[in-house]
Amino acid sequence: MKKIAFIINYDYRKWMGGINVIKNLVDSLKLLSTEYDVVLVVKKNLSNDEKSYLKNYNLLETDFFSNRSFAFKLLNKLLVIFFGKSFIYDNFFKRNNINIVSHINIFNYNLFFGRKSIVKSFSFVTDLQHIYFKKNFSFNKRFMRNLNIHLCSLFSTKIILSGKTSLLDIKKVSKLAFRNSYINRFVFKNQDLEKTVKFEELKMKYNLGKNFFYLPNQYWIHKNHYTVLRALILYKKKFNDDILIVSSGSRNDYRNAEYFDDLMKFIEDKNIKKNYLYLGLIPGEDVMALMRHSIALINPSKFEGRSSTVEQGISFGKKIILSDIPIHKEQNPKRAIYFEADNAEMLSEILKKTNDSFNVLDEENFIKPAYEENEIRLKNYINDYINMIEN
Repeated sequence: MKKIAFIINYDYRKWMGGINVIKNLVDSLKLLSTEYDVVLVVKKNLSNDEKSYLKNYNLLETDFFSNRSFAFKLLNKLLVIFFGKSFIYDNFFKRNNINIVSHINIFNYNLFFGRKSIVKSFSFVTDLQHIYFKKNFSFNKRFMRNLNIHLCSLFSTKIILSGKTSLLDIKKVSKLAFRNSYINRFVFKNQDLEKTVKFEELKMKYNLGKNFFYLPNQYWIHKNHYTVLRALILYKKKFNDDILIVSSGSRNDYRNAEYFDDLMKFIEDKNIKKNYLYLGLIPGEDVMALMRHSIALINPSKFEGRSSTVEQGISFGKKIILSDIPIHKEQNPKRAIYFEADNAEMLSEILKKTNDSFNVLDEENFIKPAYEENEIRLKNYINDYINMIEN
């Protein structure tokens, strides 16, 4: 039995989309294959919250990849560059019987192990927004992102991308990276409907007084929350009506520390507090339940590598209101409604039509066929992943 390791040498709470992809992949591998032992390599002395979040996973607790000195990192990079592998890394993998290292987060604490290493290594490029939204990244950040892509194209077995859109983008950075990339489109496994949190429980827990739209994006500047807020203002003015948009996700954007506070002040100033409810970081089971019981999902983002919101919504057969960016169209959910990313007027009209046509019983009827189709999509995703790591 081969052992696959996922190295979590970063604060996963700042990258919930990525850690959810990894957890879903691990769960799906357990469900659909008996050929692999899977381990998450994490730091020692996890907090109680971290232990709780990862309690269902096989953990290898070590500081081998955490808080290492610059000299240690540089030495291993030089070994890989000049010898094709690091003897230090390889000894660690040999001691722990690791054969494959998957989904290495190359934009945070990048690691590469060399083509001559005893392990196969797969770097994960989530998106390449830095080549389009340069103002969101310092020159040094953009330089390091591009350098890491070049290094991974030389010293990783493959670079994992989540869509054709990213493949076209990575070609603009490195033709070698383009040739050494593999598209593995993640699909989220179905939730147990019997265990989904009931609507009445959600209403009590989060003080939800009515039906709601759900926007589960992190509060990062490219996620484009302002367009949704402006659409809310137009909605109230044009239709003399109230709707509720519920939101969750991390409030921290290292590129723009004021973004969340500025949004909250905008909500206060424009008198839409009763129409927009921010819940913070909430348990995964509540996220999925909010998706299921919402009128529709909203993702107004100006850039995505592949949207987890879309994939999770597809599994429920949900109506999803999406910005018309290329990856959203590539994902192509059956019940998508697209709007121009900066067009609040267009979005307000869509919210009105969607709210007026919402019927709870109709929504429940979409779940079973969506689940059946998603089972097939999930098997194809896992088979494709296995094909990638084995060939």
